[in-house]
Amino acid sequence: MKHKKLYEVPSIIKTIKIIEFLHKNKEATFTEIFTDLDIPKSTAYQILSTLEFNRYIKQDQSTGKYLLGFKFFELGFSVGETIDIRKEALPVLKELTNKTHLTAQIGILDGLEAVYLEKVESPDGVFIRTRVGKRSFLHCTAIGKAILAWQKEEIKENLLQEIQLIKNTETTITEVNLLRQDLQITRKRGFSFDNEENLPHIRGIGVPIWGVDGEVKVAISISGLTTQISFENAVDYLPFLEEASNILSIR
Repeated sequence: MKHKKLYEVPSIIKTIKIIEFLHKNKEATFTEIFTDLDIPKSTAYQILSTLEFNRYIKQDQSTGKYLLGFKFFELGFSVGETIDIRKEALPVLKELTNKTHLTAQIGILDGLEAVYLEKVESPDGVFIRTRVGKRSFLHCTAIGKAILAWQKEEIKENLLQEIQLIKNTETTITEVNLLRQDLQITRKRGFSFDNEENLPHIRGIGVPIWGVDGEVKVAISISGLTTQISFENAVDYLPFLEEASNILSIR
């Protein structure tokens, strides 16, 4: 039997080492990466830049450290301790679904979009076209608008300048000034509202989940048919969402 000849590509081996190093250490500085792995500085920089551009890693702007990005999560891999929130969120989402009979989901900010981390379907057989690992828009989903609304002003404005306000339905907000107004209203009333802005016949309500130092990178939402959720009854669901947020938030 003829054996297949195996090859090792040096640059790919170095890339794998960097990924495994970040997975093991959760985060690391540029110096730690090229020093500990004994990779030439210029090579390490090129690999990190390529991985970051393709969302396989990201750099924390406050610490300068690199960590695995949510591209791995989309592909079904672990993204370190950040994804531990899935374990914490699942029973909370189940309870939220049991109380509201609506689909419950949790999502996290990643770049200019949100990524769904966990989801529990409605027991009433109403299927919402989202899935764990799927990316979603910030401007037209309950999770996205909850994340946007509670950002610090400078961060929010940067996001508003960069995101594309793509029109998904007839009610999608595509004017940045109108979106600003909607986000102001969202903060005042305490929850975001998706009025068929992402999917026809589907509405959603979302609230932020508070992180360290009051940062908001994660939000939780419930979604259902327009016959289930209206402007009038949205406030009736708010206590259940706030209870779920309080359980998952870092105070």
